[in-house]
Amino acid sequence: MESLLQVILILSVIKFACKATFYKSYSGILIFAGLAGIFAYLIHPFVIRQNGDFYSVILSKSNRVTDIAVLITIEAISGILISVAMLQNLFIPKKRIWVRILKLTPGVLIAGAIFYFELKAFYFSPGLNFKLTALITSLSLFVAIFLISVYIKKNLRTEGSRYEFKFLLNAFLLIIAIILNAGLASYNRSSYNIESGFEKLASFIFIAVTISALGYFLNKIKQKKQYKFLQKWI
Repeated sequence: MESLLQVILILSVIKFACKATFYKSYSGILIFAGLAGIFAYLIHPFVIRQNGDFYSVILSKSNRVTDIAVLITIEAISGILISVAMLQNLFIPKKRIWVRILKLTPGVLIAGAIFYFELKAFYFSPGLNFKLTALITSLSLFVAIFLISVYIKKNLRTEGSRYEFKFLLNAFLLIIAIILNAGLASYNRSSYNIESGFEKLASFIFIAVTISALGYFLNKIKQKKQYKFLQKWI
């Protein structure tokens, strides 16, 4: 089940980075990335007191997994609704201050993702100074989120396409929450243990990147009005 958790956390980081792109300038991206790095450093005194199997213990308890699934569901649905509202606002501009505020709200899952990655950093770097490890982790998160945000902003140039991308990320999170709930349902008599493994996670990332790249290039082909025989399929 930890592999599924890793997918959730990676999606939450990408979604967080995507939100940073809604600022018109790159200063917003720097702010978002900086906030993530600062948060990672500030929580390190709490993180170092946790066991390395902190998340494994939580995932072994069905009631905790249910709580996580509910939290993912709430954030995913709210993210979908905000994305739809902002897409509508692009075509019918209205002064919706509350929507503008919510579209930049980081969410809860990113905090769990930062906690998880920092916990793993401490676990895989025994003997290093805690503050140094926390600083390296913070800088790594800052750089990673900044680069992801810049990549999204460069390749999805319009706000509409970025809202659609954020919509898809939330849809994926909602599907995962449904899978979690289905796996813990009382009628499910099968074992719900999912073996963690780098190969599975790498495969998922490869498939996601491939599909994203395919969609991007097909959209470019459509925009250039070339290969007319593809127009009805795009």
